[in-house]
Amino acid sequence: MKKSFLKIATISFIAIFMTTLSFAQSHKSSHPEGTLVVKGIGTVSIAPSIAVLSIDIIAENKDYQACIESLDKKSENIKSTLKKAGFSSKSIKTSGFSINRDMKYNSQLGKSEFIGFKASHKVSIRIDNNNDEINKAFNAIAGSLTDAGFYLGFDLNEQEKEKAKNEIIKNAVSDAKQKAELIANASGVELDRIIDIRYGELNLQPVYPSYKSRANAMVMSEGAAPSLDFDINASDIKHRDEITIIWSIK
Repeated sequence: MKKSFLKIATISFIAIFMTTLSFAQSHKSSHPEGTLVVKGIGTVSIAPSIAVLSIDIIAENKDYQACIESLDKKSENIKSTLKKAGFSSKSIKTSGFSINRDMKYNSQLGKSEFIGFKASHKVSIRIDNNNDEINKAFNAIAGSLTDAGFYLGFDLNEQEKEKAKNEIIKNAVSDAKQKAELIANASGVELDRIIDIRYGELNLQPVYPSYKSRANAMVMSEGAAPSLDFDINASDIKHRDEITIIWSIK
């Protein structure tokens, strides 16, 4: 009986020991001992060369097909107007079509009622970022904006985006190196070799300024075909990214 008890106790002890060891190993740091993990931050600030004018077009109708046809007519009217003003077809893009049931709450019936369909569509044009081109585009479409809104954003061309990405990476690596050297000197250790670098892909998106709503209100309040003369000085486009570098130390 004692032998059986000792045997069971021994097996239980081994099982507990192995479980504890396994738990300890699974909770060890993902970084090996004798390493320094540093996050570098890179930033860049570039004056935008591209202005992006986006026009939100809306159509409403109780009939589904009539709603779509109305939206298409408005969209084609704006695109045709821009082309007549001298803008190329390649610079004019369409996107974001949607159509939904429009509902309105009836307080007398105590429920929402179907009042028709609402369709929306976006037409955007990419132009050089200068006031002459921007005002030319604004004035071309101003008479068509009585039931549409617009947003003015700024972007970089493809070469500028690639240059910005490269500059951000260089700045992030430089920042990580400076931090690593500072930490190593303050800690009394020496940096050895880099054993890992972690970096995610940077995606540079157009920037839409805060004054877009104000500009939209100015157009909408003027009525039909106002003469617009905006003096727009766009802020630099600022981007940042991070890179993590792991050094072995000695």
